[in-house]
Amino acid sequence: MATIVERKNLDGSPSFMAKIRISKKGVLTHSESKTFSKEAEAKLWAIEREREFKEVQVSTTTDVGVNRSEVSSAGRIVSHYKLPSGSTELQHLISDRNMNSQIGEVFRSCYRYSLLSQSDMLKEAKKIKFYAQAEIERLEKLV
Repeated sequence: MATIVERKNLDGSPSFMAKIRISKKGVLTHSESKTFSKEAEAKLWAIEREREFKEVQVSTTTDVGVNRSEVSSAGRIVSHYKLPSGSTELQHLISDRNMNSQIGEVFRSCYRYSLLSQSDMLKEAKKIKFYAQAEIERLEKLV
């Protein structure tokens, strides 16, 4: 269940932090939060994230007793979500899927994106755009 907490910014304006906590058999397996300027946006995000967790049993690093090589969707094993055996870092995933350098950089940037400050998010988004555009140009040359 999500919780919305109203907070005051330094300028006195309100912000709304949505918190989600997922437990399995009484053990906290996932926790995340995100802050919004509008309460409706915070509620919508929380509802969507909770729905995602219900529809796709998300494997997180804190899951207890979950086989990370099998992430199910609607009760079926989805092969493109299977993680390579023994993978412990992003480079293992990049290598397993034979991603080239441009796609590898996009993947790394997307993975760390939500951990960044807002100013760093803009820089990272521009980086993602740069590498995606480079990949598009490479592929267009092949057609």
